[in-house]
Amino acid sequence: MQERAAFIHSYLSDKDKGGNPIPDRPTRMGILAAAELKRHNKVDTIALSVVPELSGPIVKRLKILLHNSLDENGFVSTEATATTKGEVKVIKQLSEENNWGEVISIVIDPHKERVEKNVERVFGEKQKTVTVKTFNEVLSTERSDALYDKVIGEAKSWHIYREFEKQEARAQKLSKIPIVGEFLVYEFPDLLPEKIKIWIQKWLLKNS
Repeated sequence: MQERAAFIHSYLSDKDKGGNPIPDRPTRMGILAAAELKRHNKVDTIALSVVPELSGPIVKRLKILLHNSLDENGFVSTEATATTKGEVKVIKQLSEENNWGEVISIVIDPHKERVEKNVERVFGEKQKTVTVKTFNEVLSTERSDALYDKVIGEAKSWHIYREFEKQEARAQKLSKIPIVGEFLVYEFPDLLPEKIKIWIQKWLLKNS
């Protein structure tokens, strides 16, 4: 029997008051959304690609949210990639390795369109495996008691949210350049060395 999975797109790392690495706000919201899907039996497995130092804090958060009901078979983690296409390739690889029939890909709102286009490119336009949803969509659907209404409403005022909007607007504009636009947005970043990809991603989000 094929399983259902929630894949959390992790973004940048943050630090707590003690200077320890923690997931940034969009990733933390993705964790909340994945936990709600798991709690409501919409998925069997939670997965993400993540930098090694964040794997422990993320698992800890998930266990707290799921009241320690997350076992080793319910969580899959692999090392982070620095491009959207790379993350979608990870979803495809994990789907094949773990026999996932359905995957809900959880993203920050401004990133949704680019993830969907990369899913089409990697899986094929007629694929039925992956559904891309924002953490807002998941949280507002899975909870009827308005528990997350305040934080969902505040998300658009986050600095990283606004930077993502600017970055995605630039990517959309670039993709419309005749002949080379889509290659520059969807293919070229994947050809760069991993360290360069990470540096560019951090620079873009901090200097938008």
